[in-house]
Amino acid sequence: TFPLDKIAGVINLDAMSVGGKSRDFVVTGKGNSELEDLLKVQADQQGRVLVQEGNPAGGYYFRSDHFNFAKQGVPALYARAGLTHADKGADYGQQWSDDYTANRYHKPADAFDPNWNYDGVIEDLNALYEVGHRVAAGDTRPHWKDGSEFKAAGEALHKAPAAKAP
Repeated sequence: TFPLDKIAGVINLDAMSVGGKSRDFVVTGKGNSELEDLLKVQADQQGRVLVQEGNPAGGYYFRSDHFNFAKQGVPALYARAGLTHADKGADYGQQWSDDYTANRYHKPADAFDPNWNYDGVIEDLNALYEVGHRVAAGDTRPHWKDGSEFKAAGEALHKAPAAKAP
């Protein structure tokens, strides 16, 4: 619907944690694109750190919504709240995540709960909005980092003749 060479980057909002604020920001596929460098600025301002996903062998970067853009060369960022709960620590965050995965993820019980805590969602969205805003308002586009398997596709995408926007 929109020419790929006109898309500066993709931010995946596939997973938002409703368990409260976290001290970390998990970047699935960490080390792939300069979009995470922009996210680091925002995370630093929030007093948070960027961390690699806990199970890279699980292939989550390759199974999520942004992947069809990434494999065509469009830089993509997939980031979400981490497991270190801001107030209750890492053990609580891990227990909350394990419980959600075991009892609600892709199950009939995965429904609205009035006890959800949206503070972390708001914090995450503010950071990711700022990443998107900086890309949209900037005069340079983010690139794939050296060593990323998507770098060649990104370079090829921008060497091709530019498509006309609809």
